[in-house]
Amino acid sequence: MFVFWYCHKRGKEVRLDKERELTEAEMQQLEKEYHPTDGNENPTTTADEGASMEEVQAGIRMVQVVKEAAAEQDSVMEQPASSDAKVGTASTS
Repeated sequence: MFVFWYCHKRGKEVRLDKERELTEAEMQQLEKEYHPTDGNENPTTTADEGASMEEVQAGIRMVQVVKEAAAEQDSVMEQPASSDAKVGTASTS
């Protein structure tokens, strides 16, 4: 009976180690693929906790699209302000 218990315990330990290594490999792959522009920033996702890898990747892509759209909108909002300042200085000269 002891032998069966030990084999079961050892098998579980090996399986858990393999799952942990796989999870670490997935995290390294995510870090490589979705390395944030700011070194202190962690990747953001819209996926729920415990979601599959595909859902996490889709959530990360969605967040990136939203960030890019917001940055583009910010740049568009800044352009008219800078052109107004140029026009104002040109008319006073």
